[in-house]
Amino acid sequence: MHILVLGGSNAGVSFGWAKTLARILPEHDIENCFLGAVGSLFGLLLLLKRRRESQPKPDVVIFEYALNDAILLDGSGLDAELLREALKDVITICAQDKLPLLFLCLASQPRDDGNASPNASFVNSVYLRATRENGLASPLLLTDILGELSASDYVDSVHLAEGPSLSVAEAIAQRLARHIPVPKPSHRSLSFTYVDATEARSTAALPSRELTSRVFHGPFIELSRGEATYWPSKGRLVSIMLLSNASSGYYRIGWQGAAIRKNAQSLMRDIIPDLMMMYYVTSKPLARGEIVIDMPACETELMALPEEPTLMECAPSVPFAEQTLLVNGLLFHHKPSRIVRALQRAASLFRVARAY
Repeated sequence: MHILVLGGSNAGVSFGWAKTLARILPEHDIENCFLGAVGSLFGLLLLLKRRRESQPKPDVVIFEYALNDAILLDGSGLDAELLREALKDVITICAQDKLPLLFLCLASQPRDDGNASPNASFVNSVYLRATRENGLASPLLLTDILGELSASDYVDSVHLAEGPSLSVAEAIAQRLARHIPVPKPSHRSLSFTYVDATEARSTAALPSRELTSRVFHGPFIELSRGEATYWPSKGRLVSIMLLSNASSGYYRIGWQGAAIRKNAQSLMRDIIPDLMMMYYVTSKPLARGEIVIDMPACETELMALPEEPTLMECAPSVPFAEQTLLVNGLLFHHKPSRIVRALQRAASLFRVARAY
């Protein structure tokens, strides 16, 4: 069985649940596409990318981003609407491509008072509702696997210790031994669009090139100071797929007379020097025509722009003039038109009527 794992850093550490699952189920092919500090939007981007590239379809998809979704809801670019819409698109893709889907909902270390964060409870409720409405298996919740959580279950605030990771892997193995359903058939239109570097115009001196890591590969455009890219707008810009390296620095996002400044340098590079990362865009620019991602040459003008912080950013390590940006693609969110929503609602009611 080909098992596709889409998850956060708990799926990637050496004693994490995904690598443990591969050890206890050696007869299965486990494709582990983990990435730390990203949420369900990254899992959705990977599914959109796999579909575009006609990659082989797995026999089952394990989707594990609830822990990171709860963290990202704290003002880091994710909101309740985006989370719900992202899960709807994930379910729609799996329904249309006939992919069995299983949600795994981990949680961060309990607070000092012993309680889970309110965001964790909310995120779990969103995942639970999504499964109930779409004929999916109930998500595997960490509290159902381990019972009451304690600090001893963790090596830090977000990463499970080896014993609990084994318990999670064993619970997944037991669940995989039973039928994992495909979501109910869906004619719903997707709400997100992934635009990669092949679709952008660029003034960069170098052509785009393919870059590959353990978890992501694709075309990247490298920008130096004074160079720009122009991306066809497909709705509200919600995230950017970048590679952060030693020379990454400050860049600009521009749209219809407005602009913000962001920083592509990350503290996570202490662990992974060349870091593939999805950067959330809190302001969610909406533009007609094009979104501009560029590296202005004037430091004074760029630094005067409103700054939009990024999760786990740090100061660039090279002088301003030497800073670069490696950008792969943009993820846009767009609401269907009223006519499309009405047709989707009618189709949903028709399916319900037929069921009776």
